[in-house]
Amino acid sequence: LQEAINKIQILSKTQTEWHFIGKIQSNKISDIVKYFDFIQTLSNLKHATLIDKECEKQNKMIDVCVQVNIDNEETKAGLSTDRLDEFLDELPRFGNLKIRGLMAIPSRENINKEKFKSYEKMQNIFNKYSVKYDNFDTLSIGMSNDYKTALKYGANLIRIGSLIFGERS
Repeated sequence: LQEAINKIQILSKTQTEWHFIGKIQSNKISDIVKYFDFIQTLSNLKHATLIDKECEKQNKMIDVCVQVNIDNEETKAGLSTDRLDEFLDELPRFGNLKIRGLMAIPSRENINKEKFKSYEKMQNIFNKYSVKYDNFDTLSIGMSNDYKTALKYGANLIRIGSLIFGERS
Protein backbone atom coordinates (compact mmCIF):
# COMPACT_ATOMS: atom_id res chain seq x y z
CA LEU A 1 0.00 0.00 0.00
CA GLN A 2 2.70 2.51 0.97
CA GLU A 3 4.69 1.87 -2.20
CA ALA A 4 1.57 2.51 -4.29
CA ILE A 5 0.64 5.66 -2.37
CA ASN A 6 4.12 7.08 -3.03
CA LYS A 7 3.71 6.48 -6.77
CA ILE A 8 0.17 7.87 -6.78
CA GLN A 9 1.33 11.07 -5.07
CA ILE A 10 4.13 11.53 -7.61
CA LEU A 11 1.74 10.97 -10.53
CA SER A 12 -1.29 12.67 -8.99
CA LYS A 13 -1.73 15.12 -11.84
CA THR A 14 -2.11 12.37 -14.44
CA GLN A 15 -5.45 10.92 -15.48
CA THR A 16 -4.75 7.47 -14.09
CA GLU A 17 -7.21 5.00 -12.63
CA TRP A 18 -5.52 3.27 -9.70
CA HIS A 19 -6.39 -0.33 -8.83
CA PHE A 20 -5.72 -1.84 -5.42
CA ILE A 21 -4.60 -5.45 -5.65
CA GLY A 22 -3.46 -7.11 -2.48
CA LYS A 23 -4.57 -8.17 0.93
CA ILE A 24 -7.07 -5.71 2.38
CA GLN A 25 -6.33 -4.82 6.00
CA SER A 26 -9.07 -3.15 8.02
CA ASN A 27 -6.74 -0.48 9.39
CA LYS A 28 -5.67 0.51 5.84
CA ILE A 29 -9.14 0.90 4.31
CA SER A 30 -9.23 4.68 4.74
CA ASP A 31 -6.08 5.04 2.61
CA ILE A 32 -7.25 2.45 0.08
CA VAL A 33 -10.48 4.38 -0.46
CA LYS A 34 -8.64 7.71 -0.57
CA TYR A 35 -6.00 6.74 -3.12
CA PHE A 36 -7.60 4.07 -5.29
CA ASP A 37 -10.46 4.01 -7.79
CA PHE A 38 -10.89 0.24 -7.99
CA ILE A 39 -10.39 -2.60 -5.50
CA GLN A 40 -9.81 -5.98 -7.12
CA THR A 41 -9.49 -8.12 -4.01
CA LEU A 42 -12.76 -7.88 -2.08
CA SER A 43 -13.63 -11.21 -0.48
CA ASN A 44 -15.38 -10.66 2.84
CA LEU A 45 -18.40 -8.78 4.11
CA LYS A 46 -16.55 -7.14 7.00
CA HIS A 47 -14.29 -5.35 4.52
CA ALA A 48 -17.24 -4.54 2.25
CA THR A 49 -18.96 -2.88 5.22
CA LEU A 50 -15.87 -0.88 6.19
CA ILE A 51 -15.13 0.17 2.60
CA ASP A 52 -18.75 1.26 2.11
CA LYS A 53 -18.68 3.36 5.30
CA GLU A 54 -15.34 4.92 4.36
CA CYS A 55 -16.61 5.73 0.87
CA GLU A 56 -19.57 7.47 2.47
CA LYS A 57 -17.23 9.53 4.66
CA GLN A 58 -15.13 10.47 1.63
CA ASN A 59 -18.19 11.02 -0.60
CA LYS A 60 -16.93 8.47 -3.10
CA MET A 61 -18.10 5.45 -5.08
CA ILE A 62 -15.55 2.71 -5.66
CA ASP A 63 -15.44 -0.06 -8.23
CA VAL A 64 -14.77 -3.56 -6.89
CA CYS A 65 -14.04 -7.03 -8.14
CA VAL A 66 -14.66 -10.04 -5.95
CA GLN A 67 -11.56 -12.16 -5.57
CA VAL A 68 -12.12 -15.85 -6.25
CA ASN A 69 -9.72 -18.53 -5.03
CA ILE A 70 -10.35 -20.57 -8.16
CA ASP A 71 -7.94 -23.39 -7.31
CA ASN A 72 -8.72 -23.48 -3.57
CA GLU A 73 -5.12 -22.78 -2.63
CA GLU A 74 -4.54 -22.41 1.09
CA THR A 75 -1.92 -19.71 0.54
CA LYS A 76 -4.22 -17.46 -1.52
CA ALA A 77 -7.03 -15.18 -0.49
CA GLY A 78 -10.42 -15.10 -2.12
CA LEU A 79 -13.73 -16.85 -1.96
CA SER A 80 -14.28 -20.43 -2.96
CA THR A 81 -16.70 -20.81 -5.84
CA ASP A 82 -19.32 -22.43 -3.58
CA ARG A 83 -19.53 -19.23 -1.48
CA LEU A 84 -19.75 -16.84 -4.42
CA ASP A 85 -23.56 -16.80 -4.86
CA GLU A 86 -24.20 -15.93 -1.23
CA PHE A 87 -21.48 -13.25 -1.17
CA LEU A 88 -22.57 -11.56 -4.40
CA ASP A 89 -26.19 -11.53 -3.26
CA GLU A 90 -25.14 -9.47 -0.21
CA LEU A 91 -23.14 -6.82 -2.06
CA PRO A 92 -25.94 -4.73 -3.61
CA ARG A 93 -26.86 -3.45 -0.14
CA PHE A 94 -23.60 -1.48 -0.08
CA GLY A 95 -24.55 1.70 -1.89
CA ASN A 96 -21.02 3.03 -2.37
CA LEU A 97 -19.59 -0.11 -3.95
CA LYS A 98 -20.01 -0.68 -7.66
CA ILE A 99 -19.67 -4.41 -8.27
CA ARG A 100 -17.77 -4.71 -11.54
CA GLY A 101 -16.77 -8.37 -11.73
CA LEU A 102 -14.37 -11.07 -10.64
CA MET A 103 -10.63 -11.38 -10.11
CA ALA A 104 -8.58 -14.54 -9.73
CA ILE A 105 -4.99 -15.71 -9.75
CA PRO A 106 -4.91 -19.27 -11.14
CA SER A 107 -2.34 -21.56 -9.58
CA ARG A 108 1.19 -21.28 -10.92
CA GLU A 109 1.39 -25.07 -10.95
CA ASN A 110 -1.54 -25.30 -13.37
CA ILE A 111 -0.05 -22.58 -15.58
CA ASN A 112 3.31 -24.36 -15.70
CA LYS A 113 1.61 -27.63 -16.69
CA GLU A 114 -0.49 -25.79 -19.28
CA LYS A 115 -3.67 -26.88 -17.54
CA PHE A 116 -6.21 -24.17 -18.17
CA LYS A 117 -9.34 -25.48 -16.45
CA SER A 118 -9.12 -22.63 -13.93
CA TYR A 119 -9.38 -20.07 -16.71
CA GLU A 120 -12.30 -21.85 -18.32
CA LYS A 121 -14.05 -22.08 -14.94
CA MET A 122 -13.55 -18.36 -14.34
CA GLN A 123 -14.88 -17.54 -17.80
CA ASN A 124 -18.02 -19.64 -17.14
CA ILE A 125 -18.58 -18.14 -13.69
CA PHE A 126 -18.12 -14.62 -15.05
CA ASN A 127 -20.58 -15.25 -17.89
CA LYS A 128 -23.15 -16.54 -15.39
CA TYR A 129 -22.98 -13.44 -13.20
CA SER A 130 -22.60 -10.88 -15.98
CA VAL A 131 -26.17 -11.69 -16.98
CA LYS A 132 -27.42 -11.44 -13.39
CA TYR A 133 -25.82 -8.17 -12.23
CA ASP A 134 -25.70 -4.69 -13.77
CA ASN A 135 -22.22 -3.28 -14.45
CA PHE A 136 -20.69 -6.77 -14.13
CA ASP A 137 -18.20 -6.23 -16.93
CA THR A 138 -14.75 -7.09 -15.59
CA LEU A 139 -12.95 -10.42 -15.62
CA SER A 140 -9.51 -9.82 -14.14
CA ILE A 141 -7.36 -12.87 -14.66
CA GLY A 142 -3.90 -13.05 -16.10
CA MET A 143 -0.59 -11.55 -15.15
CA SER A 144 2.72 -11.07 -16.93
CA ASN A 145 3.36 -14.82 -17.09
CA ASP A 146 -0.08 -15.96 -18.31
CA TYR A 147 -1.88 -13.01 -19.87
CA LYS A 148 -2.12 -14.59 -23.34
CA THR A 149 -3.95 -17.59 -21.90
CA ALA A 150 -6.17 -15.33 -19.82
CA LEU A 151 -7.14 -13.33 -22.90
CA LYS A 152 -8.12 -16.56 -24.71
CA TYR A 153 -10.52 -17.27 -21.85
CA GLY A 154 -12.25 -13.91 -21.82
CA ALA A 155 -10.13 -11.76 -19.51
CA ASN A 156 -10.73 -8.09 -20.21
CA LEU A 157 -8.43 -6.80 -17.50
CA ILE A 158 -4.93 -8.21 -17.11
CA ARG A 159 -2.22 -7.35 -14.61
CA ILE A 160 1.13 -7.01 -16.38
CA GLY A 161 3.13 -4.88 -13.97
CA SER A 162 6.37 -6.85 -14.18
CA LEU A 163 6.28 -6.70 -18.00
CA ILE A 164 6.02 -2.92 -17.75
CA PHE A 165 8.10 -2.13 -14.67
CA GLY A 166 10.31 -5.22 -14.37
CA GLU A 167 10.50 -7.66 -11.51
CA ARG A 168 10.06 -6.29 -8.01
CA SER A 169 13.04 -6.44 -5.71
